[in-house]
Amino acid sequence: ESLVWCKGMTGWERAKNVPELAPLLAFQQPPVAPAAYQQPPQYQQLYQQPYQQSYQQPQYQQPQYGPYQQYSGNYNQPVGPQPQMGFGDAIKVCFSKYADFSGRARRSEFWWFSLFSFLLTIFTCGIGALVVILPSIAVAVRRLHDTGHSGWWYGGQFLLSIVVNVFSIFLNLGNNGDMNIGVSVFILLLSLASFAYSIVLLIFYCTDSDPQENEYGPSPKYDPNFYRKF
Repeated sequence: ESLVWCKGMTGWERAKNVPELAPLLAFQQPPVAPAAYQQPPQYQQLYQQPYQQSYQQPQYQQPQYGPYQQYSGNYNQPVGPQPQMGFGDAIKVCFSKYADFSGRARRSEFWWFSLFSFLLTIFTCGIGALVVILPSIAVAVRRLHDTGHSGWWYGGQFLLSIVVNVFSIFLNLGNNGDMNIGVSVFILLLSLASFAYSIVLLIFYCTDSDPQENEYGPSPKYDPNFYRKF
């Protein structure tokens, strides 16, 4: 006596009247429900048509970003860029990450702290360079991370400069200050290679932030929560 329905049927039918189920139920004698438990006639109308429920897509609530952001309309795309970091904020963040070589740093953070390091070195006659040398290297590595490049690019420049200087000193000492043309050309080529390497790094430092999250973390330019803890 159970009502059943499947796709292709016009309405609900009793199981014993369905050709596919009738052979399975032929040997059974379903019990007759007492009159007190008979279903009222007015409720039988609810089973004449298959149950359907209209699906309403939930309304998406636009997230509340800062006053400098604008939602792009695409959930997979980043929001608008954050305002540029100021001179004081860059100094604060770089000293907070004094020896932190992980994560990312945007252009304003890198160049403002580079300006601060230059001015400090000039006004202290080079003594201040000892204070900022480690955070300067750290922010340079994070700036490379922000453009999707490994921090070992900075290590390559440092190593190449050491090789050029050490090679020049030892050759000068070994030849008593007199170097032949071949040695001079070799040192010149090393110096040119170091200069070209510096140009490549300068291009990396000037490259805009990668808007997407990379292997070094979220974008400091497009993530509103990146600098919130500093």
